[in-house]
Amino acid sequence: MTITKKTELDSKEATLTYRCKKTGLIQEMTANLQEWFEDEESILLLGPLIKGKRKATLVYMDGITSKVELGDFNYTSKDYALKQDAWTFDPSTNSYYVAG
Repeated sequence: MTITKKTELDSKEATLTYRCKKTGLIQEMTANLQEWFEDEESILLLGPLIKGKRKATLVYMDGITSKVELGDFNYTSKDYALKQDAWTFDPSTNSYYVAG
């Protein structure tokens, strides 16, 4: 899942915009982040698309490790992305990104 919008409500809840895997529809919901991501080691957060780039931040769920700024992820074609060692897909915009 890619979180495309996160509005802080408090330390455990946020409003998330995401694309549902089953229906393909973009949905928004308030979620308890602790339950939603309990099996995840980290979450990749992408900032807004500006001139073909999005700022990427890796947030660890252990509450100990600091977030890691990964720099820019560049918009690219699916074909190019899948040939790279590391890429990400944003289902809410149907777009692919690779680390810059």
